[in-house]
Amino acid sequence: MFEFTEEEQMYWTVLRHAHAEMNHDGLRGLEEV
Repeated sequence: MFEFTEEEQMYWTVLRHAHAEMNHDGLRGLEEV
């Protein structure tokens, strides 16, 4: 089990969110073609 500081937790949350947004945009882009 990993122990995250608040700073690290925030970093990973932002990273995961950005990744999800990227995937969502990618799928939407494919549908439009």
